[in-house]
Amino acid sequence: MVVRSTEQFAKELKKCPREIQIDVIQVLEKIELVEDLLLISNIKKLRGFKNYYRYKTGPWRIGLELLKNTVKVCIARSIGPRGDFYKYFPPV
Repeated sequence: MVVRSTEQFAKELKKCPREIQIDVIQVLEKIELVEDLLLISNIKKLRGFKNYYRYKTGPWRIGLELLKNTVKVCIARSIGPRGDFYKYFPPV
């Protein structure tokens, strides 16, 4: 699977604590190796949305969008503390 991130995601990641940054990088590397996002622990599909997933790491959440073309592309869209994360993700 191909993993890409938005420019906004990169900015938000830089503001996160160092241990969260390391965990996020590790999970994005794991996503590149699998065919299905649900094979990775702490990734869940969001109810009511076809292509949106979230990854939970402590009190932080990562928003993922899966694009299914000939090559599966996973786009990291958002990261933030649990309380604020669901206000902005998934984009409506």
